[in-house]
Amino acid sequence: MNSFLKISLVMFILNSFSLSAQETEKKLSLSGYIKNLNEFSFVDRLEQLQWTNLFHNRLNFEYVPSEVITARLEFRNRLYNGDAVKNIPGFSDIISRDDGWADLSWNLIEDKNVVLNSTIDRALINYSKGKWDITLGRQRVNWGMNLVWNPNDIFNTYNFLDFDYEERPGSDALRVQYYLGDFSKIEVSAKKGRSKDDYIIAGMYKFNISSYDIQFITGVYQKDWMFGAGWAGNLKDAGFKGEISYFVPM
Repeated sequence: MNSFLKISLVMFILNSFSLSAQETEKKLSLSGYIKNLNEFSFVDRLEQLQWTNLFHNRLNFEYVPSEVITARLEFRNRLYNGDAVKNIPGFSDIISRDDGWADLSWNLIEDKNVVLNSTIDRALINYSKGKWDITLGRQRVNWGMNLVWNPNDIFNTYNFLDFDYEERPGSDALRVQYYLGDFSKIEVSAKKGRSKDDYIIAGMYKFNISSYDIQFITGVYQKDWMFGAGWAGNLKDAGFKGEISYFVPM
């Protein structure tokens, strides 16, 4: 049995265990999934057809020690095999890249034809009580309101065409939310990346008026002052959403 089949078998067993490892008390739970994606591509001529296979496994750990505390640790495991691994220069470096404050991405196997990468994209502790919700660690701070184009999503920009990554990337951040009512809140978030200038500190005020969700945001985005706004509602039977952000160099 070659290494590719061995790794596939191990991931399948892990995922089969994870799907059945829900504890009745709900203090500790483990879930996940497995997917397989085949990619075919060519340039100019069909006889130059190239094939790459991606075997994708996810493991989500959650620990709830009390009614107000939740801890989450989530892994993204990807096994690449095929022509892209062989023919794209620096393919393994691209796959293992992690720009967060902590480097939580590792290539476990780097071969001429196979790359196995494991990445922790969620590692957080959440405190939620009353009107307060505080989260510290690697998380997704999603401020986008639109479907595709999200200039308000300053913490976790992503590629809309990366349809194999439903969870979207996370940030090493502190997020504090205070709910003013059922449809309004004040939020302050801060993110730090690995480089000196890779940091974001911003605040958001979100509320609802005339069935429209509206938000205003402001803060510091690396070396820029940032101001933005977004809305989501309906014009008769059609959805109407939009976002705008303005950056001013310091």
